[in-house]
Amino acid sequence: MLQKKDKPPYLQLFVAALIFVSIAIFLLPRLHQARSLRGLLFWIAVNGSLAFAIDRLILYPYFRSPLRKGFPLVFNGRLWCFNEALAALMEPSRGQTALSWFTKFQDEDAIRIYDPIIGDIVMPISPEALRDGLANQFQDYQKSPGLAKLYSLFGGKSVVFTSGTEYTKFKKAIHPLFSIQLVRKMHKISWDNAETLTDTLIERGMQKGFHDPWPTLFRYVLDSAGEGLLSYKFQALGSAWDSTPVKILQKAATPNRYSDLYNATSLFTPPGLLQSLPTRQMKSVNRAAQTLRNFGSKILEHAKELNQLSDKEPDDVLRRLAAEKNLTDEDIVESILTFLTAGAETTSAALAWSLHLLTLPENVQYQTELRTELQNRFEGIDADIPTHMDLANIPILHGIVQETLRLHPSVPLLPYVANRDTQMAGQFIPKGTTILYWIWALNRNPTHWGSNAGAMDPYRWINTDEHGVQRLNKHGGASSNYGFMSFFHGPRYCIGKEVSKATIRAAIARLILDFEISRDLSITLEPIPGGIGIVRPCKNLKLNFKPILAPQIQRHDSAHEVDV
Repeated sequence: MLQKKDKPPYLQLFVAALIFVSIAIFLLPRLHQARSLRGLLFWIAVNGSLAFAIDRLILYPYFRSPLRKGFPLVFNGRLWCFNEALAALMEPSRGQTALSWFTKFQDEDAIRIYDPIIGDIVMPISPEALRDGLANQFQDYQKSPGLAKLYSLFGGKSVVFTSGTEYTKFKKAIHPLFSIQLVRKMHKISWDNAETLTDTLIERGMQKGFHDPWPTLFRYVLDSAGEGLLSYKFQALGSAWDSTPVKILQKAATPNRYSDLYNATSLFTPPGLLQSLPTRQMKSVNRAAQTLRNFGSKILEHAKELNQLSDKEPDDVLRRLAAEKNLTDEDIVESILTFLTAGAETTSAALAWSLHLLTLPENVQYQTELRTELQNRFEGIDADIPTHMDLANIPILHGIVQETLRLHPSVPLLPYVANRDTQMAGQFIPKGTTILYWIWALNRNPTHWGSNAGAMDPYRWINTDEHGVQRLNKHGGASSNYGFMSFFHGPRYCIGKEVSKATIRAAIARLILDFEISRDLSITLEPIPGGIGIVRPCKNLKLNFKPILAPQIQRHDSAHEVDV
């Protein structure tokens, strides 16, 4: 959107044209005596549009912007940075261009790019600028209205896609429910579902040839989230593989040729405009979103029935939300969509990226190291499954998970908008300025991670003492906490962080124990990331799962009935 200090575009155009034509008539009166009224109006419109274009493309970004002296304008050899943001958003790497900017301007607090439609776009780089935006002045910024409106179609108008008082309402109701008790419960459920995942991979022939692993990984996460957060067993890995809700959720998480364009252009258009387009694609999207909300209502009714049938205090998120009544039923349904899409999609994307990294020729040794460590630790244990802390305290597993999340954050960037005049790193930020947190580039910034910032190195996250004893660390050796942005920082950090990591750890550990995972080396191209909001490998990732005989950890025979 345009800066507060700007007049609206139509007013700028009118005023510029009026002044220009008035001067022209005053200086050249005879030239205009012969013109008709229609010709004069046309001449006003043409010259006014030209004056407006000159102002928006040249005068404002280089001479009038209040940010021009504080944050350098990225310049790639063009006269103006027209659609620089859109080009960077649509590039396959989802961050390589931004990383080159961060490296070039590493001594700056922030940089800016400019678009004639939405004006200045500020990208914070330094810890000081990030701290101001995410902690010190976090209330001065809200989520980009256009993107929030689009994503909330499937992601729900809940804690992830709201701002201001709405965000506060959801956070107060939901945040206390994501406790360590929930993390432990999610670990156990995820481990059980990870065993089903390995069985499903074999049943579906993934040990023969090379296949895209994401659809199966998505169903694993969906089953875990459904059972652990909603008391609902989807059976997405079993009998409900082709059920309508599962297929809609998978389709919503699957980018197509329109989704990237919709995601990118929602930054540059008024909120709700894309959803109101009378195109066949948007009509289909709106129908699918309504189907999901109807399904969410059924899940909520099921949770209420469970509460009525049990005298015990509920231990999952949905049943507690229904019992505590801090949110309306409509709000809870929106939250269900958030758990199912924003939660399940990001976690399954991280799992797919982890398998991509672990099957690269330079990283396959980490599979062997992790498998050996798991077998040495858990062979002959009395319990039938490792506990949450058992897996969380394995240094090499910790390092693999952290490096995956660092190198391939499921959400590579987050746009915010200043909702009032504020400041960042001492620089005035006018109301309406777009702030773009480019997480992918920040996580790979050599300033924080050194010269091998783009390489996978799990041992960043492991300290080894003089006796050779390994202990995990939480900083990865980065020079700042803001070098790792995958779960954001400050009051808006991701409340599902530990639940997601527990789900990822269980799957990686189970898969590495049960399979030797390899990739199709005939595909020399890098996996193509799909999506802008949530990005996963969509092409060129084909894997083979070769079973390992006699796994060392006792398997869990658990029944998975459908409750609804």
